Amino acid sequence: MAAYWPNQLGICNLLGNVAKMTSTKGIAKGGSSWIHPKNEMTVKRNFEDAEPSNWLGFGCVVEIKN
Repeated sequence: MAAYWPNQLGICNLLGNVAKMTSTKGIAKGGSSWIHPKNEMTVKRNFEDAEPSNWLGFGCVVEIKN
């Protein structure tokens, strides 16, 4: 479900609820948590994560091919 408009990379829902872990260890993207200001929530911004946090989660990425 696309609750948010796609970002510059065409990915929907990246800026909702929590920052998402990436396949690169220690790097998270996105956000929209209570702890990060709006200007920090961009695709280009890396959040460093070294341990579990209340602002960090994960999301599944799916590519739909027609």
